[in-house]
Amino acid sequence: MRHKIHFTIICIFIYIIVFPFIGEAKKNKTEEVDIFELSIDENIETPKLGKFTNKIIDVQTTQINNLKQLTLKGYPYDIKAIRNGEVIMITIPMRQLFSANNTKLSNSGEKILEPILKYCNNENLYKVILVAHADNTGNDIYAKTITDNRVNSIYDWIGKNGNNKLVVPYGLGNSDPVVDNNSVSNRDKNRRLVVYIIPEKALIELAKRNKIVL
Repeated sequence: MRHKIHFTIICIFIYIIVFPFIGEAKKNKTEEVDIFELSIDENIETPKLGKFTNKIIDVQTTQINNLKQLTLKGYPYDIKAIRNGEVIMITIPMRQLFSANNTKLSNSGEKILEPILKYCNNENLYKVILVAHADNTGNDIYAKTITDNRVNSIYDWIGKNGNNKLVVPYGLGNSDPVVDNNSVSNRDKNRRLVVYIIPEKALIELAKRNKIVL
């Protein structure tokens, strides 16, 4: 009987010591998210910045100003801040990156995308979302195929020239036009690449420690 009591006490002791670690491990495992399984909206909305929002917005504002300096040098960027200033959104006309009906990134397209590489190469500082769009020329299957191939071409180029670990490509075909496809000019506006530059865990940690230096 005494041995059973001792055994029970030992089991309780082990449970008290070990259980918190098991719980924490399960919590961390649950928090791990595969960004390649998320929708575009889910990727844009995460991760949350919490109480460090203002510090990171300041960083993003500086990055936007730097990118706008590039537009003065001829880079075809339309730059906006979204998610209350937390996320940078860059729109680039597809004709600046690919020749008509082509899915191989052009030499001039590579030059245009080079400034984006720094956000991909700073591992865990940023997540970069690439979204390719088409106009309504051709059928839906063609539009989806060409946007898939183009965005994957950009994704592969980033991998060859840097780090695409936190780069997520999406091809949306003609499903999300910004204007009606009722003119040559409007169709040109709909053929576009949209790049989202989203703060990631390492940047949030730097903000927490007040050590953001980019």
